[in-house]
Amino acid sequence: MKWIYFLLTFVAFNAISAAPLEDKIVKRASVSDVATVGYATLNGGTTGGHGGPTTTVTTLSALTSAVAGDSPKIVIFSGNLTGNAVVKVGSNTSVLGAPGATLNGIGLRVLSVSNVIIRNIKISKVLASAGDAIGVQSASQVWLDHLDLSSDRDHDKDLCVPQILRWGVDTNEPFKLYTHWKASLVGHSDNNGAEDVAITVTFANNWWFDLNSRTPSFRFGHGHIFNNVFDDNNDGINTRDGAQLLVENNVWTGTDKPLYDTDEGFAVARGNDFGPDGANTAPVGNFTTAPYSYSLLATANWTHLTKTITVPPHSGYPLSLTAKRYWSSSPASQGSDALTLLCLHGTSFHKETWEPTLEKIFGLASFGGPVRIREAWTLDCPNHGASAVLNETVLQTPEFYLNFSCEKYAQAAHRFLLSKSVHGIDFRTRNLVGVGHSLGGVAMTMLQYMSPSIPFSSMILVEPLLSPAGTHDIKKLRSILIKGAYERRDVWPDLTTAMVSLKRRDRTKKWDPRIQQLFIQHAIRPHPASYHVENPYNGFSLACTRDQEAAMYRDPEGATKPIGDLNKACASRTVHIVLGGIHDFLPKRVHEAIVDPSSGRHFASITTIPESGHLVPQEQPDKLGEIIFNALLSTETLPGRSKL
Repeated sequence: MKWIYFLLTFVAFNAISAAPLEDKIVKRASVSDVATVGYATLNGGTTGGHGGPTTTVTTLSALTSAVAGDSPKIVIFSGNLTGNAVVKVGSNTSVLGAPGATLNGIGLRVLSVSNVIIRNIKISKVLASAGDAIGVQSASQVWLDHLDLSSDRDHDKDLCVPQILRWGVDTNEPFKLYTHWKASLVGHSDNNGAEDVAITVTFANNWWFDLNSRTPSFRFGHGHIFNNVFDDNNDGINTRDGAQLLVENNVWTGTDKPLYDTDEGFAVARGNDFGPDGANTAPVGNFTTAPYSYSLLATANWTHLTKTITVPPHSGYPLSLTAKRYWSSSPASQGSDALTLLCLHGTSFHKETWEPTLEKIFGLASFGGPVRIREAWTLDCPNHGASAVLNETVLQTPEFYLNFSCEKYAQAAHRFLLSKSVHGIDFRTRNLVGVGHSLGGVAMTMLQYMSPSIPFSSMILVEPLLSPAGTHDIKKLRSILIKGAYERRDVWPDLTTAMVSLKRRDRTKKWDPRIQQLFIQHAIRPHPASYHVENPYNGFSLACTRDQEAAMYRDPEGATKPIGDLNKACASRTVHIVLGGIHDFLPKRVHEAIVDPSSGRHFASITTIPESGHLVPQEQPDKLGEIIFNALLSTETLPGRSKL
């Protein structure tokens, strides 16, 4: 079983085993990168502005000026640029977004030019008056990669058109198109076949979500569409007007017409999963072999899928939130009573820490039986993981610098669950199960009674950093953790050195190898100095800084304030607790105080893992998965309790 990733922030889609793609995401776009897949690798390749000068811009006017002209150039832009405009990109140009770079209402036009690379940019809400999010017309050698394109359904379908029009040689590697009326149109007119028959386009490794039509709509020419996921769209791939498509190893969910034709389009389809209700009705074509090498991801390994969603900040909440959704394509996992898990991680870790445990849980559930899991979500604490990189500037402000409490993680989870406009889910109607480790257990407990209320049917707490007897019992632990945060290594020249360090340290060498690899991928980021154009430092550092980690440990009420919420939860819903048998963090007396029957707290189950210490998800992820699965099987209830 393998997870498939959708990283919605500078969007990529890839398998957990595909380390090269994951490395791209970690390192972001490099000014020296060239096209690596599809038609854009032919005819000498697509190099963009490689070899030309590098310019960094922060305004719309500067961006417009910098990308004009045909001389080689690399343009990096940062910030959130807003307007109602079209920016025309010249030949021999690379346009790269810095972390968090967005265009709001601003489209990019690639018209009658060649050798263009556009990467790592989020473009949203481009109205028809400003053209398309990205328009490619009469162009050749174009590489579009790691892009996030969206609009909304609030405007008329002909007013908000973030579709992509393509002429010439073009490849489209990992990016996301979502929440549009019309997504991607290839070939602009039924009457333009003489010209458009030369179109060649690759769509590889993309996520298409919440789209009404054109996913894509393809006239004339040749298209290669592989390793894509099409999720909850109203329409599928439409091959039209003699188009010849090669459609390989894609997955559809929620679409009953995944691949079809109008006006005698054709397709060769192989290795696809059209979903339980979908079917290919397109006539068989003659495009059977792409003229370049590529790797297919076997859809047999796509039973369990993931995507990453970013909730942007707004005026009342200045932090970005990143979450991942994990789900099964099996129809048996659907239904209103199927479980939705929300998993929160411990201090200094990241949301992906839960993946080995979730893989075990989903694997056990796949054998059938009473446990049906609709999906699982993991969420970064805003100063950890991918969120820490997005929030880097905000975390330096007085509100958050050296002042990030456990409660702020709970607030982040609450905001995420209520962000239906972003993820499209009303979690208040779901059969929710909360899972939290350490800090995550604290935050999950506090989340239960935040307003407006989001009902959970049960909680599973793993080594929660709670102290019913007060702060005295953890005073020594707090001092040790703060000292450790400041003395731990936080900079490495490369990821190989970082991995060697993990395998040698007494504490981290006990981690499951999968956890070690995930830590390298998600808890370590390119060093902030790597973004300097001149004399960058291309090393790596912790995503959660020493100061931010220490701030979490200093929280004066984090271990005690949630006890009241825990007491209420134990009286009103099913609560399970999992503890490590080795008391390397929390003293034994703290464990005993949490589960003390005389406290009035009733736990549906109390499980101890003798061979594990505090870091249960890191040291025993498979065992933890078994325990959580058994907890989900539980039908034990008290009067007034929800039943799993």
